[in-house]
Amino acid sequence: MKLYLKTAGGIGNIRIRGGLDTDDLPPSLAERVRSVLAPRRLDALPRTGDPGQMADGMQYELEVTTGGETRRLLIDESVAPDDLVDTLQDLVREIVRRKKGR
Repeated sequence: MKLYLKTAGGIGNIRIRGGLDTDDLPPSLAERVRSVLAPRRLDALPRTGDPGQMADGMQYELEVTTGGETRRLLIDESVAPDDLVDTLQDLVREIVRRKKGR
């Protein structure tokens, strides 16, 4: 599974973007990503919430390619399930860690 993730919003509106492949992630994170970002789950997600619903809320632009099919989503953390938000935050941390060379 190949991922491209871009953030918008949050405190200070710090934008982070980067690509990852589940084959290159730590095994526990890769397993969680494959489960949480499974196509059937992505298709059932609400895409955006009310912009005024959560001050300093994050939005994630996510592109997921699996099995030759690519899905592009805009996910608002105010309407996303907790396990999805947690996974997206872990992916952002992984992108930052790699950019810092750690």
